[in-house]
Amino acid sequence: MNRNDKTVKMVDKRDETQAIMSKAAADDEAMKEKLNAVFRLRLLYNSGEELWRHIGKSGGGNNSFGRVGGKDAFLRKAVYHELEREWYDKTGIILNGLLDAYAQATKFMERYKPMHEDEEEGVRIECCEQIVNVCIFDDEITDKQGAKMRELLLRLQEEDTYCLAVLLLMLLGVLLRLLKLGKVMRGR
Repeated sequence: MNRNDKTVKMVDKRDETQAIMSKAAADDEAMKEKLNAVFRLRLLYNSGEELWRHIGKSGGGNNSFGRVGGKDAFLRKAVYHELEREWYDKTGIILNGLLDAYAQATKFMERYKPMHEDEEEGVRIECCEQIVNVCIFDDEITDKQGAKMRELLLRLQEEDTYCLAVLLLMLLGVLLRLLKLGKVMRGR
């Protein structure tokens, strides 16, 4: 075997190892984001402290799930999958699907923010009525709706039901009100 052949094989192995490590880091970041979404949305517990108590770890410091690599990455996966199982047992809803819908709805909210920036309740309700009429009752998309609204309606027709439901809740401010109500109730 030629010396150069060994060098090429070593470089290939190094590149392969780096690709595997890169994918593991990306997977771990995705898992962190999912755990953060569960934490932010208070899907299973009323407070972060309650969630951390249930998990049996501290939410901050050296024992947090924010550290990178090693067994913490394994623990993040284990905790997420256990929370996912608990959520399914309680609600019958697949947590991963709900979090994906939340991510899609968040992107829609950002993209179509100018449509609902008025923050007038009537404007938001009218927007939600149009979405429901088109996406659920199959009303036609007409020229009466603005260009942005038509674009949103067309995109929503392509998305899944979870995304539509989460987007409607976000537009109506229901999720925000529930989160605020939870904080008020915990403060008593």
